[in-house]
Amino acid sequence: MKGDQMAKVITVVEIAAELNKGEELVKLPNGVERMTLNWKPEELSSVFAAVESLKGDSDHVILDGGAPIWFMVAVAHAAHPTAFSLNYPQGGTTLPVSGYQAKAGVKGEFSGFSLQMEGNEIEFKMEGALDVPKVLAEMQASGLPMVKHGEPVHLGGRAPAAIYAAVADAVAHLVPAVTVFQPGVGRVVAISHSTEYPLGSVLAD
Repeated sequence: MKGDQMAKVITVVEIAAELNKGEELVKLPNGVERMTLNWKPEELSSVFAAVESLKGDSDHVILDGGAPIWFMVAVAHAAHPTAFSLNYPQGGTTLPVSGYQAKAGVKGEFSGFSLQMEGNEIEFKMEGALDVPKVLAEMQASGLPMVKHGEPVHLGGRAPAAIYAAVADAVAHLVPAVTVFQPGVGRVVAISHSTEYPLGSVLAD
């Protein structure tokens, strides 16, 4: 990056406006109903195009606002090759989620956090409260576990959006697709380089 002189903050609300998408009355998992942006996987192709338009010639894109994790992962990839970060309100900071690499021999063990792998299935495991900036710094320093080329990577488990996005970034150009599991929805294709796995499609568990 050349500093933040060319940084572009894109909000989730701005992306919705590009799609003429408004809030809907949604029933949350806790039973409470509220007006919110109800993102759907099939909208991801339009989201991708909106981000490409909104980022302009900036050399650093920062996403601000809440949305499903698969949405965050897709937006991060839409910004590529531009450096990408997520605003992290819990820590009052901005977290870089681009520039990570998968490397042979890396085990995926970090401070209070691990990646449990079975083939290209990656399950995130948290141990209590997580220092997200510290974990991301460790991932940058050591790299992330290598995956099998030519097969989709499936991400699931409990982890912040920034970690999902960083892991997806590390493997995105090694595989035909990256999916993010959302309970009640399925495996959402958040990154695709193959017509076999259309962006926004939902794969069976």
